Amino acid sequence: MKKIFRIIVFLFVFTNLVFSQNSFRRIIRVSDFSGDTIITYHDNPELNQELPRPRNSKGEIVGIYGFKLSSEEDLLEFVINEFTKEEIRELINSTCIIKFICIPNGEIKSASFEFVNKEPDVCLDKLVLLSRTIKENFTLNVEFGEDVVNDAYINCSYGLFLVLKRKMLE
Repeated sequence: MKKIFRIIVFLFVFTNLVFSQNSFRRIIRVSDFSGDTIITYHDNPELNQELPRPRNSKGEIVGIYGFKLSSEEDLLEFVINEFTKEEIRELINSTCIIKFICIPNGEIKSASFEFVNKEPDVCLDKLVLLSRTIKENFTLNVEFGEDVVNDAYINCSYGLFLVLKRKMLE
């Protein structure tokens, strides 16, 4: 009996270690606006709560004029090298959007994935690798309307499916 208990405990600890290192939190919802089914894989669930927004010295929320990924070309190159052509078609057909959460200096704290009406037939480990690579190797250059004086988070959406579609048409 003790041996079976130890095996169960070992398996529980082992699976928690394995899945906690490369797991996403999967959420499915229906868009109130379009009626589409939205499937999201959050890489950093603790950042999905209400986060402080960028503010100026008066405490007012600062507007964001735009953002740009540090190197779209490097991101595309990574995706093309790591994903098969069929997987890239799956990302395009499932309307793959990368949901970034970054801080004002551009450091990306979260790179999650959102799909519309269809989950791509892509190995989850590849999405985990893509998320990790983005956070380690890329930044977002965010343009604000004023100077930001607080610790804040910025949410940005990046239409990966559009960029991949353009690349495939070249």
